Amino acid sequence: MSTSTGTQKKKYPADFVKAVKDEYPDWELLHKYLDEESDSVSLCLDDARKLSMSPDDIVLAFKEGLQSDVLEAAETAVRREKLYRWYNEIYSDWKKSKRQ
Repeated sequence: MSTSTGTQKKKYPADFVKAVKDEYPDWELLHKYLDEESDSVSLCLDDARKLSMSPDDIVLAFKEGLQSDVLEAAETAVRREKLYRWYNEIYSDWKKSKRQ
């Protein structure tokens, strides 16, 4: 599909959209950006991919025997980092196809 400028219209892969919406089920603005094929998806994913616990929170969790909370936060950060990297792969493919 081409736009009036002659460039291909980008489209997020359906499995990517599903994975992001599953990871962030209540983030309506992100869902809107995905549905609109917006570049703002990158900003959202970048902002949300960091570990949700501060170093002080991690130390406190270990002192209180809540290692599972730290593990859960780390696993969430890993999943979200993978989504951000996936977005970057998609974006890189778009840039390559635009140059060709």
